[in-house]
Amino acid sequence: MNGISSGLAAAASLGMSLTHRQHCQGVTFVTAHAQDHTEPDWGTLAATGTTLVIYMGMSRIDSLTAALLRHLPTHTPAAIVQWASTPQERRLVSTLAKLAGTSRAPGFGSPGIILVGDAVAEAEVPPIETRIRA
Repeated sequence: MNGISSGLAAAASLGMSLTHRQHCQGVTFVTAHAQDHTEPDWGTLAATGTTLVIYMGMSRIDSLTAALLRHLPTHTPAAIVQWASTPQERRLVSTLAKLAGTSRAPGFGSPGIILVGDAVAEAEVPPIETRIRA
């Protein structure tokens, strides 16, 4: 049965708009790597100014955030939603510079959706804090 995309569920869980007018004019859904293990052109994606919704990135979070930090400010809002829209859902809101480190909280890992961009500043979860949805 088809359902809502986990990227959209993650944004809904955070109570944020992926295309908040004060922050961006679009959203880009992307996987962190192709089948041949190559990564997207993070510089080009960062330059779009859109909210990035990144699938399959938890195992590459260190290299992914390092690549994005070459093109985006360290204070860029970022978040992870693990198991979006399920009873086990966990959320973490941070900055791009701190995301890899804070994602090492006990139990965090795949499956997780990574969201990066100024629109993430509208998330309704306190920064650098994980919340388990009751």
